[in-house]
Amino acid sequence: MKIIFEKKFLKQIEKIKKFDEKLSKKIFYWSYGLENRPNIKNCKKLTNFSPEYRVRIWDYRIFFDISDDEIIIQDIKHRKDAYK
Repeated sequence: MKIIFEKKFLKQIEKIKKFDEKLSKKIFYWSYGLENRPNIKNCKKLTNFSPEYRVRIWDYRIFFDISDDEIIIQDIKHRKDAYK
């Protein structure tokens, strides 16, 4: 599967990188791991929410959609702001 990062996601990663570079590297590592999505334990399909899937990484949530053979990573948010 091919991973596509949207501008919003990349912009949020830059904000995270300003205060914790190590965390931003770990988030990128995990986002590339979405290619193996069926094997990820904390990947959940969301109901009545767009995008349809999320992965929990520490205090952050990565939101993404799956279409054909592409994973489109749309956004990353802190857990306190994730579902508002």
